[in-house]
Amino acid sequence: AQINLHGIGPAFLWAPLYLVANSLCGAIGQACNGAARPYLAACTLTSMFCSSLGLVFAYRLALRFASRGAAFLAVLGIAWGTFLFWYLTSEPTMSHNLSFATAALTFLLIQRGPRGARGWFVVGLTVGFSASVRFANALLGLAALPALVTPGSVRDRHTLPRNAAALGLGVFLAFLP
Repeated sequence: AQINLHGIGPAFLWAPLYLVANSLCGAIGQACNGAARPYLAACTLTSMFCSSLGLVFAYRLALRFASRGAAFLAVLGIAWGTFLFWYLTSEPTMSHNLSFATAALTFLLIQRGPRGARGWFVVGLTVGFSASVRFANALLGLAALPALVTPGSVRDRHTLPRNAAALGLGVFLAFLP
């Protein structure tokens, strides 16, 4: 039996356009084998969309710390000064762009400060799904811990176990598939 060493998250994100490509292949006479050009186009378009969302998330996160101009320059630096563009144009079927988008969303949600167990559950879902895109993204959960245990009122001490459980449940459920 062959073991899959990669997460299933990219397949979930690529699936909608991949199914369109599968339908299109038969209509245009391409092999419906998962490797024809329409399939690559489906993965590329999805990766482009996710990268764009990731850049929007990164911009909104940067706005929490910097002016609009500085945030925009930071996002331009991410887009053109890292391997993000290369993975998008040269290796669109790799998970890096999808990983960037899920990580940017996770950091944005953490920085916004989740409210109550529901908010922490949503953060857990993003961490778990991000880990299903790239296993190393499970470390994003560590970024949530300081926000989870920030000093606060007496009420915060009583809600900490519930919020931590919601975070953990969200991670577990999103990573489960």
